[in-house]
Amino acid sequence: MLAEVQLRGVRAHDIEAIALGRRADGTAVIYVGDLGGNTKKRDTVELYELLEPEVITDAQVPVTTRNVTFDGGAVDAESLLVDPKPGGQVWIVTKRLSHKAAIMALPADLESRANVVATRVGPALWFATDASYAPDGSHYVIRSYFNAAVYDPPVPADGERSFDIPTQKQGEGIAYSSDSKWLYLTSEGKNQALLRMPAPR
Repeated sequence: MLAEVQLRGVRAHDIEAIALGRRADGTAVIYVGDLGGNTKKRDTVELYELLEPEVITDAQVPVTTRNVTFDGGAVDAESLLVDPKPGGQVWIVTKRLSHKAAIMALPADLESRANVVATRVGPALWFATDASYAPDGSHYVIRSYFNAAVYDPPVPADGERSFDIPTQKQGEGIAYSSDSKWLYLTSEGKNQALLRMPAPR
């Protein structure tokens, strides 16, 4: 571990997602999604925003909190997608083992609001456990415990191209490398390896 960053004033319930983004002025930020609930779906979840640290060191940092509700009622979700361009759109991907799995868009004026409603804009890979947008904006991926899919923007895409991923104990993480050429995969549980594979195109 390089550093431990504590979110000031946050009382976590079930943090499941993290994603990089940029404010409209280009400021680099990190979004942290306290989205989880499994069988106990939450009517309101929290999206935290903090400045991306310039120096990697132990720190306690202030955050901006946004309370998120879902059009149509509570959902189970573990994934964030963030368009990497300045002021880029933010989405939440729900975790459903059925055609009801969805990509939910947050409002375009997210930056100026404290309470927001996420609205379904399209279908998602079933049982999604994480998602990631390539830093170069060329593709985005969604993974489940069993497989993953890559998409061409914009979100939501019309189709998906499934691809195999390594078997993991409880695979719940996926992220692009900074050059968008690789994918990193992680699993819950102790002593689980960080895996790297070429990013599909």
